[in-house]
Amino acid sequence: MKKSYLLFSFVFLLKSISLFALQDIELSYNLKVNKKYALEIVSVQTITMELMGQTMTVKQHSTVDQEIRIADEINEGYKLEIESKRIQIKQNTMGMEFKWDSKYPETDDPMVKQLANQLIAAIESVTYTTIEKNGMPIHTEGSELQIDKGNISGFESGMMIVFPNKPIKPGESWETEFKPDSNSDFIITSTYTLEEIKGNQATISFDGTLSGSQIMGQNANISGNITGKSKIDIRTGWMIDSAVHQTIQTIIEQEGMQIPMKIDNFTEVVSK
Repeated sequence: MKKSYLLFSFVFLLKSISLFALQDIELSYNLKVNKKYALEIVSVQTITMELMGQTMTVKQHSTVDQEIRIADEINEGYKLEIESKRIQIKQNTMGMEFKWDSKYPETDDPMVKQLANQLIAAIESVTYTTIEKNGMPIHTEGSELQIDKGNISGFESGMMIVFPNKPIKPGESWETEFKPDSNSDFIITSTYTLEEIKGNQATISFDGTLSGSQIMGQNANISGNITGKSKIDIRTGWMIDSAVHQTIQTIIEQEGMQIPMKIDNFTEVVSK
C-alpha cells in the first residue's frame, strides 16, 4: 500500500511538472536603471562584391566587447546606453591579411590605419536605443558610424527579442515587423517560437527576413534572411546567449556606381 502511494505521488509530481511547463507565461523586459551588462559579440563573415568587373572577397573575424547600461525607465519602456569597450578584428582581402586590436591601436600600415581611425571613433562614441517593455524599438540616437556598422539596436545580432503582447506557452509562435533604424525603411520581419522553459531560462528561436531600399540616408537595395536562437532570463527578459546566421544581398550606390554585394554572417553573443 505504501509503495502504491509513493508511486502515485511520483506520477502526480511528474504530471504537475509537465502541466507547469505548458502554462502560459507573459514575457517582457523588467530592467533596473543603472544596471550594466557586459556583452561579447563574436562575428565571422564573408563579403563578396562585384567591383569594375572583378569579384572581391573579404573574410572577417571580429570580437567586440560592449557595455550596455539601462540609462532610464520611461513610461513606454527603457533607454539603453551602448558603448563599445574593445574591438578586435582579423581580415583577409584577396590574400592580404591584417589584424587590429583597439587595446594596442598603433599601426604603421596606412590601410589598417584608415580602418582603425573609424573603429576608434566607434569606441569613443555612445549610442542610445529606446525600446518598449516588450522590446519593440522606438528610437536610436548617437554615432552614425556605430549604427551603420550594426549590432547597435541588437536585433540584428539576436541580442534583443521582441516579445508578444499576450501570454504564450512553449511551442507557440508570434510574428513581428519593425524598423531597427527609424531614419530608414529598413525592416526586419520575424517569426519567434518559444521552444522551452527550464527554471528561469527560456529558449526562443527566430526566422525572418530583412529588406529595405535606404539606410542611413544612402541608397542600398537590401534583402536577406536571418535565423537564430536565443536563451533569455524570464525574470528580466535579458538575453543570456544567442547565435544568429544572416545572409544578405545588397546593391550599394556610391558616386554613381552600383556595387552588388553578398554577406554571409554568423554571430554569437554572450551576456556576462
